[in-house]
Amino acid sequence: MAGAAMTVSDEVIRAYEDMKVREGATPEEAQQRKKAVLFRVNKDNSQVIVDEGKVILVGTAGDDPYQRFIDLLPDGECRFAVYCASVTTADVGDKEGNVFITWTPKNAPIKSQLLYSTIKHVVRRELVEIKAEMEATSREELEDRHKLAKKLESLSTIIKLEGKNL
Repeated sequence: MAGAAMTVSDEVIRAYEDMKVREGATPEEAQQRKKAVLFRVNKDNSQVIVDEGKVILVGTAGDDPYQRFIDLLPDGECRFAVYCASVTTADVGDKEGNVFITWTPKNAPIKSQLLYSTIKHVVRRELVEIKAEMEATSREELEDRHKLAKKLESLSTIIKLEGKNL
């Protein structure tokens, strides 16, 4: 079975660790923190690796980082991703939460969709402190910010996602 032989590269773990807020970080260091990272299965289906060039840094995220993240996802190809969502809650205020996303678009090869569905637990197990998980098969699913907010509701009642009212 593919999931049994699959490993997660050290590069994936490092990229995920680079998403975490560091106490005492300088403003420059905070701008270099990763906001989103995409992961893919390598060519021989043996390891999950960082998808080259598919990273958004906090300092380059722009005014709508969530849409920028959605735009990074390839058409017709599956991916895993972690997105660090910035939310405003009614009772606590501003918070962040990492969301693990399995992207299996309907137009991706069935074999690839099955592989990603089968091995997602392998990747997820390596990424601690994930606040929510989400599966998406279309951009429309992801563009509905309410769905992402719903996944993060355990943080509290969310009134804004990435500074945009819900």
